[in-house]
Amino acid sequence: MRRRTGRQVHKICAKFASDCHGRLCRGDTFVSYGSSSRAPAAVLEKTTKGDSRVMFLFRIVFWLGLAVLLLPTEENQQAKLYDTASATVERIATFCDRNPKTCAAGAEFWSTFLKKAEFGARGPAQTAAPRPSGAATVEPRPASAPRNTPSRDDLGPAWRASAPRAGA
Repeated sequence: MRRRTGRQVHKICAKFASDCHGRLCRGDTFVSYGSSSRAPAAVLEKTTKGDSRVMFLFRIVFWLGLAVLLLPTEENQQAKLYDTASATVERIATFCDRNPKTCAAGAEFWSTFLKKAEFGARGPAQTAAPRPSGAATVEPRPASAPRNTPSRDDLGPAWRASAPRAGA
């Protein structure tokens, strides 16, 4: 199979998508041109922030509309749904009363997780932080002396001879 250039792919895609208003030929939807230098300028257009906000609103409206459509219309079904939802909330709120050991283990896990997350975030933050010029560098700690090993003071003589007397 022969490899096609970006221009050839664009022509094929435009021909294929002529009834789709050229929507399929946008670089970010159907065809990947590999190198941006070979792609036509119109293909490289990116959506603006306004477009993404409008799409976000459309998505929210869609999902909220779907949720409303799934709600029951009859009163007895609405009452049953309400009772089920309140029972679920009550069970979630009283979980620790019913399972104290699990809650204690979860709290311990959460505190450990937070410590690790703080340590993990602190490393890159300190690395990325700019250091002022002329800042003192951190000197490494001296290694601790091994145990049961004589020090320099122990190796010196315990006594010294007195100085010779003058005239003796």
